[in-house]
Amino acid sequence: MKVTTFCKFGITAGVAALLVGALAVPASADPATDTYGQLVGLGSDTTQDVVNGLAAEIGDGKLASYDAFGTPTVTVRNGGTAIPRASGSGAGRDALLVAIGQIASKSVSVPPTGTAAVNANVLGQVDFARSSSAPAAGDTTAEGVVSYIPFARDAVSVAVAEGSPLAVVPFKVGSSETASNGDANLYDIYRGAIKYAYISGTAGNYSYVGVGATNTAPQGATAYAIQPLLPKSGSGTRSYFIGKLNLTEPNITAQPTGTIKATYVAGGATVDVQEHDGSALVGDPTAIVPFSIAQWVAQANEVGQVSDRRHGANILGLNGAAAVTQTAGSYATNSAFSALVRDVYNIVPSALADDASSDIAKAFVGTDSLVCTETATILAYGFQLLPGTTAETRCGYTGLRAYTGSTSTVAVTDIDETTSVGEEFSADVTVNAGNHNQGGTVYLVDKATNDALGEATIAAGATTATITASSDTIGNATVFAEFVPKLSGIKSSKSGELAVDVVAQPTVTNVSAPSGLTIGKTANVIAWIDGAAPAGGVVTFRDGSTVIGTYTLAAGEQGAFVTFVAKKASYSITASYAAPANSGVADSTSAAKSLTIGKGTPVVSTAAVKAVKASAKAKVVVTVKGTTGVYATGTVTITEGTKVLVPSKALSSKGTATVTLPKLKKGTHKITITYNGSDLYNTAAKTKVSVKIK
Repeated sequence: MKVTTFCKFGITAGVAALLVGALAVPASADPATDTYGQLVGLGSDTTQDVVNGLAAEIGDGKLASYDAFGTPTVTVRNGGTAIPRASGSGAGRDALLVAIGQIASKSVSVPPTGTAAVNANVLGQVDFARSSSAPAAGDTTAEGVVSYIPFARDAVSVAVAEGSPLAVVPFKVGSSETASNGDANLYDIYRGAIKYAYISGTAGNYSYVGVGATNTAPQGATAYAIQPLLPKSGSGTRSYFIGKLNLTEPNITAQPTGTIKATYVAGGATVDVQEHDGSALVGDPTAIVPFSIAQWVAQANEVGQVSDRRHGANILGLNGAAAVTQTAGSYATNSAFSALVRDVYNIVPSALADDASSDIAKAFVGTDSLVCTETATILAYGFQLLPGTTAETRCGYTGLRAYTGSTSTVAVTDIDETTSVGEEFSADVTVNAGNHNQGGTVYLVDKATNDALGEATIAAGATTATITASSDTIGNATVFAEFVPKLSGIKSSKSGELAVDVVAQPTVTNVSAPSGLTIGKTANVIAWIDGAAPAGGVVTFRDGSTVIGTYTLAAGEQGAFVTFVAKKASYSITASYAAPANSGVADSTSAAKSLTIGKGTPVVSTAAVKAVKASAKAKVVVTVKGTTGVYATGTVTITEGTKVLVPSKALSSKGTATVTLPKLKKGTHKITITYNGSDLYNTAAKTKVSVKIK
């Protein structure tokens, strides 16, 4: 029995030189210097190369994907300040969440090692994040402010150093159900239950014997200590790999120091284990590390500008299926590999994913998006196409959402409690715009219709505003203020409800009529309706309660008139305006206009008086004619000189009377017929009426 533990500190000078070289920054596929894109993305090591390739194929600067490796900071906007180069799925996600205000600040991983704070420095500078893993189940919510949009399928296995004896170990994923069953289960290795691989033979001719927890190998075999590695914290591959083993971060961190490592030493420096980078395996034949099969394929095939970071790493199969296939020197993901298969994503703000006109939606949403139509590019970088058998497995699906928005608040501090329909009224509001205080828009909303009655802009840094609003509906409205932050990672907020009494637009009706009218003359009465509805309305003229006429206003008309013949001594004229239904304009009635009508002047006439004998009485037919349509009433008196012949004779309703004179002496008499007047007519007389007595 032999026990072999490889130690990096006991390596040759040549290998040391290789390790130092491994620290060099790999060739960057960031946008060229002084070249900037519309949509900026950071994050996953796994998908950096394929997204770089997609950006190049799509062209026109629509996508600008920045590698997870390179300088610690990167300038992504023309004239902008440098921001931390968020390295890894978690780091990219957090940078995006900070940029949209879901969180205020975060410490994220940056290359080559360490962390940096992202805060207000990333506002307006990060549009999407690359992610090699889905959100944790506890973070998903239909109201999530970010959408994880799948675009390809990856597979994950483990890799070992070139020439490592572990290459012959038939690794399996394993689970708690297969724990300690004697197989080389990754579940047991990453929980510390398996520490050694038992292998016989020599380099180039190794044979697998078994695994175990001790360095006591079966006869004829050598015990090789297995050193499990994981990418740095925040890595999407790390979280995916641990999760698929049914382990958690606490399970990992609870292991004794050194059991599972996320760093390695190269050139005397401690360096983070990066995703899909074989540097951590160089010189350590017993180390194993999760490795994206798509990344391994893209690096092996030297696709596009992909930098080969394998450093000889050998990717192994799992559960009996090889990780890759090779044809004519070109590698591809083995379609039969199914042990650890995952979708990869671009994380975008949900608000923009839902806006079909946004650049985000055009780039990522739906199978016809710019990204999803680049199937040849996706395949070239070692990834597989999504099967599309369900909505969730279609490229461009937007239903996977995560992270509840942070909070904002709004309150109405003052509001006009009464207003006229269509007229402006105001509401004063106070807001807390939430993380980064970037402002937004505040609306005054009618609860019954959910319509905005008005809005105001809240500038960055401001906390108050006055909303100018108006309502087209008469009645008691229940309203509230709703604040929509500029940053989509902050939830909108609503104030308490308030009442606003919306009344009809007032109108004022005035009436006028000419003075100096007399009985029987035509009166022209005019009404003016100030504020009449544009559609018109109806004006009714009354004398007291008696209607004397109506007038229909034409569209846009405000004046109305009516004519009538004065038939009595006084009138009390009003004009009432009735607005069209649903016009939002109020009815109104004028004050009463008193008209005093002057008396008319009648004309007294008689027919020729028939001559009679002295023994008989003559009869006089009298007519007192008033103006047209208004008959004179009252009495007439007949005199001869100073002698009263007939003191009083009443006129009929038609203004006539037949008067019988007393007996007169023979001769011709000249009589005077006097109309004695009335409330409507002045007195009048007919003189020298001849009456002949034979």
